[in-house]
Amino acid sequence: MANYRKLITIFATACVMFCAWLVPNSSYAATPANTSKTTSKKRLTSKKTSTKSQTAKSQAKAHADKVIASEHSDKHEIVKDLDALGYITWWSHDSNGYRPTILVKVQNTSNEDLTGELIQFQARFLDLRYGSVTVGRTEVRQDFEKQKVLYVLLKGRDATELSGDANEWPRLECKVMCRVGEVEDEGTQTLLITKVDAITMTDDDAFYKINRMNDARRTPNK
Repeated sequence: MANYRKLITIFATACVMFCAWLVPNSSYAATPANTSKTTSKKRLTSKKTSTKSQTAKSQAKAHADKVIASEHSDKHEIVKDLDALGYITWWSHDSNGYRPTILVKVQNTSNEDLTGELIQFQARFLDLRYGSVTVGRTEVRQDFEKQKVLYVLLKGRDATELSGDANEWPRLECKVMCRVGEVEDEGTQTLLITKVDAITMTDDDAFYKINRMNDARRTPNK
C-alpha cells in the first residue's frame, strides 16, 4: 500500500511538471516577442500601402501638370513680339526746359495681326551719375498688321536746364520696354537699351532723320 501511494505521488508530480512545461509553449503566440513581430509586419504592410498611395498621387499630379502645361501652350501658341528697327535719342525743348527723348521705329514681328490691340510703351531714363530716373509713357491702339511698322515717341516726364557745354549735360541711359495686350509684368518686352545723345532737335527733325535710317545701328541713308 505504501508503495502504491508513493507511485501515485510520483505520477501526480510528473503530471504537474508536464502541464507546467506545456502551458508556456502553448501560449507562445501571445508572448511579447511574437506580438512585436506581428506588429512589425502590420507596420511594414501599412508602409507599403502608404508608399503605393503616395506614388499614385504623384503620378496623378504629374499628369494633371502636363495637361495644364499643354493647355497653357495652346493658348499662347501665338507669340506677340515686337522689334526695334531703329531709334534716335536727343534732348527736346519745351516751355519747362529740356527733356530726354527717344523716337523708336517698331515692327510687328509676331505671327499675328495686332490691329486694335492695346500696346503700352515705356522709356526709363537713368542718370548714370546720380542714379535719378525719369520715365516717359505712351499707349497706342491702331492698325498694326504683321511686319508693319509704327513710330513711338517717348519723352521723360521731368524737364531740366542744360548748360552751354554739352560735356556737362547729364549722361543718361535709356531703356525702352513694351507690353502687348492686357498682360502682367512677365509679359513685358525690352526693345532696346542705349545712351541719350547730347544733342537737341525738334520732333519733326527726328522723324525726318529716322526715315532715312537703315537699321537699329542708326546709319542714315546717303
